[in-house]
Amino acid sequence: MLSSSDTSSGWASPPSNYVGTALFLSYIVAALILMGFIVFDLLAQSKRRSQNVVEATKHADGSGGALAAGWAAISFAVLSFHMLNVLIASYKSWAGTEKIDLSETSIQAAYKWMMESTLFQDFARDIIRDDVAWWWTQLALIWTMGVSVFMGVEGKLGRAASVTKHRK
Repeated sequence: MLSSSDTSSGWASPPSNYVGTALFLSYIVAALILMGFIVFDLLAQSKRRSQNVVEATKHADGSGGALAAGWAAISFAVLSFHMLNVLIASYKSWAGTEKIDLSETSIQAAYKWMMESTLFQDFARDIIRDDVAWWWTQLALIWTMGVSVFMGVEGKLGRAASVTKHRK
């Protein structure tokens, strides 16, 4: 009889890595959707600012929102590029070859790789491989959460420094 840990590890371990595959695909979809929301919101803010120009701020050209949207898009593109390189390296390792023609890679092969890959297990194992790695991971997560909460609170209170202000 299977214990609950045997059953759950069967869903998250090759050859049926459903949990890793679901996390991977949902991350990609969520990242694309959220990035779209951020860019459109920043562009909308830029348009609203440029439409509500008052005499005191007539020197502002309203490009701050577009600039912020540009930086957000560049940041996302750089992160995506590096993540794609990690995924390609994992796929190459799984396929046992250094040269891969991605145009010849089928959906079935990609699905099989996602199911059989140990990429997510290796990642999880590496970030908690010893006490030092575990503590660094916890510190990074806590600081990220703290900075995110701080920025959210300051932004809602309207005290966040605006990157879009132009002073002449």
